[in-house]
Amino acid sequence: MAPPTLFLLVAASLTGIVPAGTAQFAIAAGMMAVMVGVFQLVMGLARLGILVNFVSHSVVVGFATGAGILIGLNQIAPLAAALIFQ
Repeated sequence: MAPPTLFLLVAASLTGIVPAGTAQFAIAAGMMAVMVGVFQLVMGLARLGILVNFVSHSVVVGFATGAGILIGLNQIAPLAAALIFQ
């Protein structure tokens, strides 16, 4: 399951274009996900990961730290549920 911040980003991006809660919104969100996936695939195949070298070190470290914290926090609920129902 995607982090809640991704849901907010997609909702904020599409709300001005398509009314939220409609079938069109779901289709637009799906198309956005496919487009992002294709973009990532093309960037990976073109070996454009080198572009990260142009981003400052503190930004990369901050992004990685934030991603780690978000992943850790999202695992607390499943871990607590597993410990309680053992």
